[in-house]
Amino acid sequence: MTQNVATFETLSFDNLATVNGGIDFGKINSAGQNAGTTGALVGGGVGAVAGGIGGAIGGTAVFPGPGSAAGALAGASAGGGAGAALGGGLGYLGGAATETWKQSMPTWLGGRP
Repeated sequence: MTQNVATFETLSFDNLATVNGGIDFGKINSAGQNAGTTGALVGGGVGAVAGGIGGAIGGTAVFPGPGSAAGALAGASAGGGAGAALGGGLGYLGGAATETWKQSMPTWLGGRP
């Protein structure tokens, strides 16, 4: 038996709406934003605590007393910003990927009916 390759349809971004009942990009984006917000809050908190502790230790080693407080504040600020950025980015990617999986996979693989 032979197959005519010209009859195969190429799956493109434009016709994803017909896959498995449709892909809702708005819902994927919303899931990513929700998970990203949570990730930013958690990551920012953890980063601020870790940065504050590290900064206080470093500041104490350089200039005990005033250096401890300045190091703690600078470390908390830098650590909080970095943690929020990393947590938010990873959270968005994870939330969007999970929602994409749920929309595009069959039920036996965790997709929605």
